[in-house]
Amino acid sequence: MQKRRELYYSRAMRIGILGDGQLALMLGEAAQEISTASPEILTVSCYSFGLDPRSSFASQFPSWHRLYKTFDELLESVRQTRVEVLILENEFFTADELRRLEREASVRTFPNPDAFENFESKENQRKLFARLAIPSPKWKIIGRDPVDAEEFPFPAVLKTLARGYDGYGVRFVDRREDLLPQMESFKRSEDSHFLLEERISLKREFAQGVLLDGQGGALYLPCLESIQIGATCGVVYSRWEASPGEGERIRAEVRSALEKFSGLGWRGLFNFEFLESGDGRILMNEGAPRPHNSAHLTINASPRSQFRILLELALGRSIAAIYPQAEMSAKNAVMINLLGRRAGPVVDSDFPMPPIDPPLEIEKKYYGKTESRPGRKLGHAVIVDPSDRVELRRLVEQAGYGKGTS
Repeated sequence: MQKRRELYYSRAMRIGILGDGQLALMLGEAAQEISTASPEILTVSCYSFGLDPRSSFASQFPSWHRLYKTFDELLESVRQTRVEVLILENEFFTADELRRLEREASVRTFPNPDAFENFESKENQRKLFARLAIPSPKWKIIGRDPVDAEEFPFPAVLKTLARGYDGYGVRFVDRREDLLPQMESFKRSEDSHFLLEERISLKREFAQGVLLDGQGGALYLPCLESIQIGATCGVVYSRWEASPGEGERIRAEVRSALEKFSGLGWRGLFNFEFLESGDGRILMNEGAPRPHNSAHLTINASPRSQFRILLELALGRSIAAIYPQAEMSAKNAVMINLLGRRAGPVVDSDFPMPPIDPPLEIEKKYYGKTESRPGRKLGHAVIVDPSDRVELRRLVEQAGYGKGTS
């Protein structure tokens, strides 16, 4: 019997990315990594389809960048580029648009359209969690009439139903009378309805992703603790403080929730945020059907990055070949998001790193953005401790990072 190849094509492959931001940039770098590692088996060209000629991807891979203005232009560009798969790096599309791309451009999308439909809005996500009996914060869909929220307890969290990322679609509402002004602060006419959510007494927040092959196979990323700065992820730790029994319980509950997705026929990489409430509940908060900022730590601290495993799945590699264990490991590491502190040019000196003794390598990565503004994600820095003995949390907090708010 002929031995099966790890990668199902022994030739050049053309991957497409829907989006051209920093996630697309790191997918492009992972494609280069695959090609460099085994050029005799496979070379990967990674094309990004986006709207910004000065995007993160375009700044590093101009020859692989494809601009478009309308969906029909995107469809024609995908056809002409002859990509075989499309990877989503944002949620600015619809499931029907992905179905049309699959049908008319003869591509496979990651995630598949049926999976993505559950992430088109926060309402769809909440209905999915309820259908699968996954614990999540209490919620209600409301219109712009405050009477819709009469029975809802305050303080609460107000969110746009779509496109509310990096905290841009989130407001904390302390009093019922503040609800309407907070709605109006979004300043988008299309936001006629919102998600009103229970304000959790937050103890910790966790993030974990899962790679799904659509046939029941799953690979779990490391379970990480994330620290929020306002409503934006500021710091991510691979090690988190808990007693052995408490840590095992939390991981088991997170894993139990993610296992419910394995039988749904989903294909792609899915990242989820979990909240640990003050009374010990583990609640699934939100999910993203793509690589996520919280898992950038895997680039330096894990055997495979989230970008590499997604690309290898898209290239036809089995989950068992990508990583033989059911869950990926991570070294003792911390990722610091480099968030803009002012308006103006991006300046490296704005982000001093903590002094570490014994010295450890600190890898800073910027996303090719030239302009800074408060809260904008400009890059990240990762510190890895191979000895597993350095108290990274203490060092990071002493440097002024990692003191989050809920």
